[in-house]
Amino acid sequence: MLLALACRHGGSAPVPGGDTALPTLSELLARAFPGVALVSAPGQGLSLANDPRWRLTFLPPQLEGKPWGLLAFFALEGPEGVAPGLGLPPGVYAIAADASLYALSADASRLLPVAAGSSPPARPAPPGTARPLLALDADADGRDDIALAVQGEALPAHYRLYWRREDGWAQEEPGPSPVQTVLDYWGAVASALDLAGGWSVYQRQRFVWPWLSVEEEGPSADRLVSALAEETGRAPEQELEALEGVRTAFRAAWSALSPQFQERQTWPGFINAFRLTEAAQLEAVSTPQAVEGSRTHLKAVVSLRQREGEDVVWRRFQVTFRLVLSPDGRWLLDDVGAEEVR
Repeated sequence: MLLALACRHGGSAPVPGGDTALPTLSELLARAFPGVALVSAPGQGLSLANDPRWRLTFLPPQLEGKPWGLLAFFALEGPEGVAPGLGLPPGVYAIAADASLYALSADASRLLPVAAGSSPPARPAPPGTARPLLALDADADGRDDIALAVQGEALPAHYRLYWRREDGWAQEEPGPSPVQTVLDYWGAVASALDLAGGWSVYQRQRFVWPWLSVEEEGPSADRLVSALAEETGRAPEQELEALEGVRTAFRAAWSALSPQFQERQTWPGFINAFRLTEAAQLEAVSTPQAVEGSRTHLKAVVSLRQREGEDVVWRRFQVTFRLVLSPDGRWLLDDVGAEEVR
């Protein structure tokens, strides 16, 4: 299940509680752009009433952090130029409860403020480049940071941490980070499961998972590729690319384990732990708690979409990660415990 660890019921998760309704994207946009009429299209987000070619799509979830409050991310799509009434080109943006607006830079390295009535300070990242993940205090300074899932030209997507600055948020390299290790681990797992979802349950169980668990180094997969291509009707090249993509993503996750942990959690066991899991979604990550100079631990809340017979259900787990600083300066997962939460 989670690194082949048995999970038990009970426990509590570090997820913000409360039933207070958050303002919708429409309400936030009305504060920032009074007088701009928006039309809601079911399943298609919002569009400008005077030019429906321009669409605004909410990118969930909304992020709430200390001390900056609420941020709602959205993608603006449309033709060349700027959206009438908004004065913004297509891109990825975030809007706060106080109606302040931010644009994600073209290289997705900064989230910069956009002054009222002005254009973004730099060409914004194209829609689809990033989505919000969560707010967390990665460096234990009492101020929340932002984690975004950034999608490049090829899978897997990777998670980036952004720190609050006077002019918005910026990505930086603060040195080895246990939080980044946990983000990278779950990002790789989620990408592997997403790619594996391109095959049916039968194809995954009959062909893909047995090959992944045995062929650690990935020698010739000619027979498997031919069998999958016959099953799916796709080109053998597509099947091989997908197989290698799943293996590469899982290998990236497994490489986040310390050598001692890899001895206890072998490759076949690691792979088969996710055999009945179809998706993984990271919900929360706690502030790291130092145990000693080279060791720390933190907690995460993860939702897994799992197959139980003919049924598919979402289950939530609180996972405790224990990490160790390796001789080459990387934080590695050295142990893990998990319990299911409601």
